[in-house]
Amino acid sequence: MELQPLGDLFDRIQLFKNGLSSSSMPEFVNCLTEISSHASQDGLSDSQLTDLAHFISNADLRSSTVKLLFNCLVPKKCVPIALTKKIVTHLLMNYRKLTENDSSQKIIPMLQWIIGVIEFKLTDVKIIDGFYRLYFFMLDYTNVNVHEYIAQIIYMLTKPDDVVEEKVYHIQKIMAKACDRSSYLVALLSKFKSYKPQLVPKNIPNGKTLDATHCLPEKWTIAFKNAARRNSPEESMQVDSTTDQTNTLATNGKFLPARRCLEKVVNSYITYSNLSCSKSVPLHKIRLEDIDNLYDLQQNINVIELPTNILSLLWSDIGMRYLALADHGLQERFAISLSDLLDKVFLKMALKSSYEEKDTLLRSIANLETMMQQGISVVTRFLGKYLVCWDGVKFRKSLLSLIEWATFSSYAEFEELILTNLFNHFCTSQWEVKVEIINCLCNLLTNMHLVDLRRFKKGTKPPFLGVHAQWLSEHKTLHCIKEAIEYFIMIGLIAEPQSNALLHRAITFYSMVFQFEKNMPDMTVVHFSVVYRSMFAQNSAAFRRVCELILSYRSKIVQMDPAAANNLIEDKIKLVGHYVNDIMNCLWTGKALSNSESGIIFQELNSSAREELKRITGGNPDKAFILSNNMLLIPYIYTILKGSPELNLRTVTAKDKIWEILEIHLEEVANLITEALESDNQNSGMLSYL
Repeated sequence: MELQPLGDLFDRIQLFKNGLSSSSMPEFVNCLTEISSHASQDGLSDSQLTDLAHFISNADLRSSTVKLLFNCLVPKKCVPIALTKKIVTHLLMNYRKLTENDSSQKIIPMLQWIIGVIEFKLTDVKIIDGFYRLYFFMLDYTNVNVHEYIAQIIYMLTKPDDVVEEKVYHIQKIMAKACDRSSYLVALLSKFKSYKPQLVPKNIPNGKTLDATHCLPEKWTIAFKNAARRNSPEESMQVDSTTDQTNTLATNGKFLPARRCLEKVVNSYITYSNLSCSKSVPLHKIRLEDIDNLYDLQQNINVIELPTNILSLLWSDIGMRYLALADHGLQERFAISLSDLLDKVFLKMALKSSYEEKDTLLRSIANLETMMQQGISVVTRFLGKYLVCWDGVKFRKSLLSLIEWATFSSYAEFEELILTNLFNHFCTSQWEVKVEIINCLCNLLTNMHLVDLRRFKKGTKPPFLGVHAQWLSEHKTLHCIKEAIEYFIMIGLIAEPQSNALLHRAITFYSMVFQFEKNMPDMTVVHFSVVYRSMFAQNSAAFRRVCELILSYRSKIVQMDPAAANNLIEDKIKLVGHYVNDIMNCLWTGKALSNSESGIIFQELNSSAREELKRITGGNPDKAFILSNNMLLIPYIYTILKGSPELNLRTVTAKDKIWEILEIHLEEVANLITEALESDNQNSGMLSYL
C-alpha cells in the first residue's frame, strides 16, 4: 500500500483539531498510522510535531491511539523544548487521574517517549530533569506495571548530588509497601549506592544497571536512533555503542581522594565507611556535627547521618560516643578500617605521615578505648606487631595507654603479643620509663578487675561489638598477670636500688591488689624486698605505707574464717608474722640478731657475717638498727635538737621521746608497734609502762 504524502496527511489532521467524534476516530487512526511510517524513516518537522501534540490532552483517545500518537512524535533532529515541556507537564498533571480511571496504559507511551528522547539525546534534558523530584511521587500513585518506566527515567537523570537519604527511603518504602523487589528498583538503589554507598542498605548488590532500550518497542528504538543519526553523526556512533552495551556504573578513581598524608589516608577509607548499614534509612536525618551533647546524641541515635569517612569519628568526643552506641555492623567496619590504617601507617610504611599525625592517631584510639572502657582487639594485634620493632622512645605514652586496654584470649597470648617485648624495653630503660611501664601494667590489671570482670559478672555486654574478653573463661589469667607485674617490680628494684619513685610504685601496686582481694579468700602479700628496702631507706613515707599495708593484712587475717585462713593462705600469714617480728626486733626491742629466727632478714646470716656485723657496730649489732639510730628518725631527732638547745642527744633518743616522735610523725609505724605489743604477751608489760 502506497503512503499518502505527508503534507496531505497533516492537512487532514488540521480538520480533526476542531473535535474528534466516534465516527471520525477511525480516519484519525489511519492518518496517525501513515504518519508514523513517515516519522520512523525521516522524522517530522517542528511544526508537524506541534500539530500532533495538540491531541495529547484529548481524553477521548484510547490507549492504543495514544500509543500510536507518540509513535509519530519522532523529530527530524531534535524535539522542540516547548513540546517536551508540554508533554512532561501534561503527564505530571494528569497521572493521578489516569490511574484512578485505570488508564495506566495511556501513561506508558508518554513515559516511553520521555525515555527515548533522553537516551538518544533528542531534547534538552534540563526540561525533564527539572521535575526530578516529582517522578518519585509518581511511584506512590501509579500502578506497579508503570514503576519500571518511572524508575528508568529516575535512573537516567540521577546524578551524585541527587542522592540523599530522603530519596533512598522513598524507594525503600515503595519496595516494602508493594512487597516489590523488582530488578529495576534494585538497579535504581544500586546506582544510588555507586554514588553514596553509606545511604543504601548493604543487601543491595553493587553494579546492577538498567538499559533504556529494554523499555522501548523495537520500532521506537530504530526511529529514535535514526533521529539521533540525523542530529549528529558523531553522536550517533556513541548512541550505537551505548545501546549495544550495558550502561556500566563502574566507580572511577576520581571519586577516591589522594593518599598523601595521614588526614588524606583516613579519608581514603571511604571503601569501608561507605559499606551501608543494614537498617532502613530514615526520611529525616541529623548531621553528627549538629549534635553537641550526649542527651541529643542518645535521643537521635537512629536518625544520625553516617559520616562519609567512618574513621573521622575518632576526631571528636561526640563521634566516639556515637561509635560506642552504634550497631555492631558499623563497629565491625570501623575495626577493619582501623586495622588496615594502622598497618599501612606504622608497619608497611606505605603512607607518608608526620610524627605528630601518627601520635595523634594513637592518642585518639586510646581516648576512644578509655571512653568505651574497653579495648579493641585489632589494636592489640597491631601492638603485638609494632612492639617487636619499637625503639622504646617513639609514641611511648600513647602506646602504653593502648596497652592499658589490651584485649586477649589468654595470658599466653598476652605474653607473646605484649609482655615479652615490653620486658625487653623495661630492662634497658631508665628508672623513669620503668615506673611508666609498671604503672601501665597496673592500670591494665585495674581495668581487668574493675571493668571486664565486673561486666562479666553482671552480665553487661561491652559497648564495642558486645563481646566479652576471652580471658575471662580462664581464672588464672589475672593471677599470672599479677605475678608478672611483681617480677617487673623485683627486676626494677634490683636495677634501680636508689629509685624512691620505683619503690613507691611497688607499694601502690600491692595496696591496689589488696583492695581487689579484700573480699576474696586469698591475699597477695608485699614482697620482702619492698618491706626491707623501705625499712632501711631514707624514706619514711615509704615505710609508713608499708606498715599501713601490713596492718591491713593483719586485720584481714583476724576477720577471716580460721579454716579458710589455715587452708588457703597459711604461708602468707606466716610471712606477715615474719615482717612484724623483724620490724619489732630491729626497730623497737633491739633484738635484730639475738631473735633473728623469728624473722627473715637475719635468719640465715652465717657466723662470719655476724662477726663482721659486730665489728662494724662496735660489738652490739642488736642496737645498730634500733629506731634511735635508724635513718628514718634521724631528721626528726636533728630538728628537735636544733629547736631545743637545752635537750641533749641521750634525752631525745630515749624510748619515750622516740615514741612521741612516732605518734606525731610516723603514725602508721606507731600503730603497727602498738598492735604487735598488744598481741605479744611477753611485751604487754612494756606497753603498760609506755
